[in-house]
Amino acid sequence: MNQGQRLDGRPAGASTSSGLATQRKNSSLELQSTLPKLRQVLIKLHNSVGEPQLLLKLVEALDESWDQIKRAWSTLFLNGQLPTPHEPNDQHTPPPYEPNDQHTNELKPYRIAKVEGGMVGLMRWVDEIIPACHRYYEVTQYLKDPAKDSDFREKLIRSKWDVLHYTSQSVTKIDLIVGVLKASEIDLVQSDWPSRAECIDLEIVSLLQLIDGRESDGREISNPLSTPAIHLAELIIPMAKLARIFYRKLPRLGMNKKWPFSTKMSSAELAHLTNSPQAAKNEFIYLVVFLPHLNRGPAPINSDRFIQILNNLQSNVEHSLFSMSLHILPLIADDSSFSVQKHFMTWLITWKVEFSVAIQKLLDALEVL
Repeated sequence: MNQGQRLDGRPAGASTSSGLATQRKNSSLELQSTLPKLRQVLIKLHNSVGEPQLLLKLVEALDESWDQIKRAWSTLFLNGQLPTPHEPNDQHTPPPYEPNDQHTNELKPYRIAKVEGGMVGLMRWVDEIIPACHRYYEVTQYLKDPAKDSDFREKLIRSKWDVLHYTSQSVTKIDLIVGVLKASEIDLVQSDWPSRAECIDLEIVSLLQLIDGRESDGREISNPLSTPAIHLAELIIPMAKLARIFYRKLPRLGMNKKWPFSTKMSSAELAHLTNSPQAAKNEFIYLVVFLPHLNRGPAPINSDRFIQILNNLQSNVEHSLFSMSLHILPLIADDSSFSVQKHFMTWLITWKVEFSVAIQKLLDALEVL
């Protein structure tokens, strides 16, 4: 018998995978039910500041709701354990996803990782709420007049602010988590694209300042670029503008369209698309950092490293373009009078040609330095 087969002929591990998928789906539905209930408790807590006795009663309800959520979350999480409340070192570094989960129509590790990020933040805020409520209650029991006692007034204001702040932050995290649980994979991928695309503007501004030789406040740059470096900077700007256009254009695909919950993209592909604008911005930062090195004598620049940066940039963007063309464009339905798919495909082809030409111009200029 094939070692990859069970006695009933199904692939080994099929039952386990199916059972885990069912557990995760049920946990997701439970979270979508219990998180809004916790949200209601938090809003009541927020609105009950000023009523210390009611605040303590609501803390008990908060404890009960939070226990339900932790039970559901421990099943949803990949290894059955709750995450620890810490911040990742680099929020833009994609995790090492398994490459072959594109067939999954339920919760992929990509989505679960996003929920985990929200839950880690929610845990941090909820863990602060109960002590904050007790501190506020204790302060209110002092028989002092805030108008006459500045120390008491400061403690009262601070403890009240803590309760308001922690509950507000928790509600925001809950809204984020529920949104991630319900959203389509395409919407999750594109949710941060507009803001990350705007970050490329900062590098364009930096390039313009280097070319002009002046800081943002009008002062002259202490180490202005040489003529060859200025020429390279002028060639990088069109590339940056094209990249910015690319990341602004693609979120408009199927605007106002309800996308399917899942796609045929793997978690690794989804993570790459999500992080593509930030990765492109990082490559532009590296290019900008290299320019001043041209001022340090003859041929000081590491052209191999410069070329590697350009190759990374082109590979990153073209990978995203391929994924969009293969997995997202086919989901866009044409209306009766206009072929939306054809329009975007033509646009993407034109854009790719212009971007390749912009990179080649920079490579050609680099050769003659």
